[in-house]
Amino acid sequence: MLCHMDTVWDLGTLARRPVRVEDGHLYGPGAFRLKGGIVNALWAMRALGELGLMPDRRITLLITSTRRPGSDASRG
Repeated sequence: MLCHMDTVWDLGTLARRPVRVEDGHLYGPGAFRLKGGIVNALWAMRALGELGLMPDRRITLLITSTRRPGSDASRG
């Protein structure tokens, strides 16, 4: 499984859309995005294990810090 955790917003976005908590929910740039996919992947693997449905092959979860070519941390 492959997930990424980068979130790119234009400069000034936080000033226009500051992070806030309302009714127990966190709002703000990057608060959800694809980070929810990481949580889902982890819970899916846990559920497979608890249900005895883990495949015979090893599952690899790769979480990268970026997905954009040309970023300083990107490589082939």
